[in-house]
This record gives sequence, structure tokens and C-alpha cells, in this order.
Amino acid sequence: MYMVSPLMTKAIDTNTIDIGALWPTFRLDPDQNMASVTCQWFFQAIILLLTQKLLYANLQADKMLTHYVLGINMMCLLHTLIRTVLAFYYIRDTVEADAAAGVSATILPVMITLETMVIQAYFLFRCWNILDKRKWATAPLVVLWVLSGIAGICFAGVSSSRPRMVMGALAAWIALSLLLDITMTIITILYLIRQQREYNAYTPVLVTIWNMLWLAAIPPMIAMITLMFAVYVFNSGSWGTFIYDISSKLFVLSLLVALAGRERAANKLKRATQMELGSVSKDSFGRLSD
Repeated sequence: MYMVSPLMTKAIDTNTIDIGALWPTFRLDPDQNMASVTCQWFFQAIILLLTQKLLYANLQADKMLTHYVLGINMMCLLHTLIRTVLAFYYIRDTVEADAAAGVSATILPVMITLETMVIQAYFLFRCWNILDKRKWATAPLVVLWVLSGIAGICFAGVSSSRPRMVMGALAAWIALSLLLDITMTIITILYLIRQQREYNAYTPVLVTIWNMLWLAAIPPMIAMITLMFAVYVFNSGSWGTFIYDISSKLFVLSLLVALAGRERAANKLKRATQMELGSVSKDSFGRLSD
């Protein structure tokens, strides 16, 4: 039977929820706890299905990217398993559960931060190519990326030992990660607009890239904005924990959607090029016949 810890009871009984008391244990009420685990496995299943499709259909030729995607999947699956084990510990509310809560206060934020950073590294690399591999242009993005990672690790460190610093560390992680995602999305959008002006013949391909860009960018941005409102506007530590807990899954989905969109656009470009070459060949043959 689920028992609420004294720390949790004290936090919930106050008019203004003590976020610092809720964050360290990652304890949610029974419904939110099981909903969080259910969402973890729901997203995990989608991630595995998308990964299987990418590996067997699109990424066979790119060994480095294949290893990258497999590594992210291993991290994601490990996160899901740890979160599931902790959920059952919390329901029991034993001494082992309290010990597990202390471990989760450090392990889960670190895993979420690392997953987010590894995924953002792919989009950083894409922006580096868009910016013609200019170091001075990419440097601000790298700085934001490093600072967001430091903020995430700091949040993991202070969540169990210094509750008063939790809000500041979390705010820094949200702000830096969101700013980095928005900046990289804007860079990609400006690049696509420029490409559309130069290559009108390939408009369908660019439209596909545009649609997949938004489909990939929106989920993590919505997660960050919703997390910000849940914690800092509505003062809901439990809902903040729930959203934060599944945020890394949305980043993984963002990456897989981006990779699927890249391959889909490449296939469309290949077909468009073949049609164009076929048309040129017919015109040339017609002129020779004349």
C-alpha cells in the first residue's frame, strides 16, 4: 500500500507547495507515479519502433550514425528501467524506498541531462554544417550547450543536498536548453528559406524538410515551456516532476523524427533528380532526332 512520506505530507499541507521538498525524492502521488511510468514505456515503445524502422530502412549505410542512435536507445532504455524500479520502491515506502529516493535524486537528473546533451549534439553538428563549419559562428551554440549541461548536473547535485538552490539550478537548465533549441531551430529555418529561394525546382523536397523540422522541434520545446509554467507559475512540484521525468523521451523522439525526415527528404530529392535527368535526356534525344 502506498504511504506518503512525512516530507511529502509537510510539503502538500502548505498553501504554497515546497518545490524543494518534492524534487529530491521524485515521489509522486500513486496516480501520477503510475502515469509517469506508463508514459515512459509508451514513449519507449515508440522510440524502439522508430529506431527499428530507421536502422533497417535508412541508416544501414551510415555506421557512425547507426552506433549513435543505438547508444541513445541504450541510454533511454536504461533510464526507463531505473525509473520503473524506483516507482515500485516508492509504492512500498520502505527503508529501501527511502534509499532509492536518495539515489534517484542524483541519478535521474544526470541521466536526463546527458540524454538531452547527446541529442542536442546532433543538432549542433547540423548547425555547424549549415554555418559552413565556421568556428566563430558555432561557438555561442557550443557555449550554451555546455552551460545547459553544467546547469543540469548542478540541479542533480543540489536536489538532494541543497533544496534552496533547486529552483535556480532548474531554471538555468530550462532557460539554457530552451534558448539553445530555439536558436538552432531559427538557424535551420533561415537556411531553408534561403535554399527555397535558390532551388525553386526542389520546392516539394524543401516543404518536406520544413514540415519534419517543426514536427521534430515542437515536442521538446513544449515540454520545456510546460515545465516552466508548472513549476514557476502554478507552483506544482508534482506535475513539474512528472513533466521533467518524461522530457528526455521527447528529446529522443525529436531526434528520431529529424532523422526520419532527413531520409524522407533525401528520397524525394533522389526521385526529383531522376525525373529531371529523364526529362533532359528526352529533350536531348528529341533534338538529335530533328
